[in-house]
Amino acid sequence: MQPRNIIFLVYLNRTGSTFLANQISRHPEIAVAPEGHEALRRLIGDLAPRVSLEARMERLFVDLNMDEKFSSWNIDPRCLRSRLIGARDEVDALYGVCEAYADSVRPSAKAVLIKGYFFQRLIARYGYDALSRGRQVRALFLLRDPRAMFASQKQSISTGKGGFEKKIQGVKIRSGTEEDS
Repeated sequence: MQPRNIIFLVYLNRTGSTFLANQISRHPEIAVAPEGHEALRRLIGDLAPRVSLEARMERLFVDLNMDEKFSSWNIDPRCLRSRLIGARDEVDALYGVCEAYADSVRPSAKAVLIKGYFFQRLIARYGYDALSRGRQVRALFLLRDPRAMFASQKQSISTGKGGFEKKIQGVKIRSGTEEDS
C-alpha cells in the first residue's frame, strides 16, 4: 500500500485551527487526527531527545490509555505496534502513528492531517525534502490578526468556553486594558 500523504496544521491558539480541521474532516480521503499534543511532543522529544526512541515509542502505548486527548484517537494498539516496527527516528515513528490512526478510523484515507503548534520546529529541522520519505508532505500555517485573537480569547473568557477558568472579579478587560468595574 502506498504511504499516506501528511498534512501538518501548524497554528497559534485562537486562529481557527479546530474549525478548519472540522471542515477538512468532511473530506472522505483525509483522516483528521484529534489533538494529542503531549503524546506527540513526547514522541518527537521536543526535537532534543534525552530519552531513546524505543522508550518514547513504548510511552505511546501508555498514552493510548492515560492521555485523555491521545486516547480519543481510538488507535488499535496492535496496528500501532505494527506501524512502529522499523522506525529509524522520530519522523518514522510519527508517520507510523499517523498511519495507525488512519488504519483505525478511516482506512480509505489517502492523507492524514495532524494538528500541532510545535510542528514548525520539526519542519524547520528536517525540511520538506527530508520529511517526505516517499510521500507528499505539506504544511498549513494558520495566522490571524492579533486583535482578532485577543477578541476571541476575551469572548471565550466571558462565555466560559476555554481560556481562563475564572473571570477575575472586579476587573473588566476591554481593548487590551484593564478597567475597574
